[in-house]
Amino acid sequence: MKSETPANGIMKKADYDDAKWYRVECDCGSENHSHDVWIEYDCETKQIMVDITTESKTDWWSSTMSENPRVENETLYWILSWSAYFINEIKRRSVLIWRILFRGYIKYHSEIILNEQQAINYAETIKKAVKNLNKT
Repeated sequence: MKSETPANGIMKKADYDDAKWYRVECDCGSENHSHDVWIEYDCETKQIMVDITTESKTDWWSSTMSENPRVENETLYWILSWSAYFINEIKRRSVLIWRILFRGYIKYHSEIILNEQQAINYAETIKKAVKNLNKT
């Protein structure tokens, strides 16, 4: 399999003399998983810098209270599930704030799903950008 032009799943956002900016889309289709990739050439150090930016989220999968109460009444179900969601969100955010205050950092992960063609295109895009930036 060879890289494609234009590359499937990769969009060039900007092209500067010393930097290139790409958006890499997740194969699942969600914009929440996309990565913005900046590839820059530092004239002083003569090095290439790759900066990958993504949107960080809380650990939404953790919960203190069940957000799916087992009640028959729709109004009561809505009130209980909304209340549980609200309490869970407050706890998640409080934990993040606590960690930032007392550790100075938080750990998070980001993932992107690429099909085989997108992965090849991603790698080739970085290689081409580095090659072009080294010419400057």
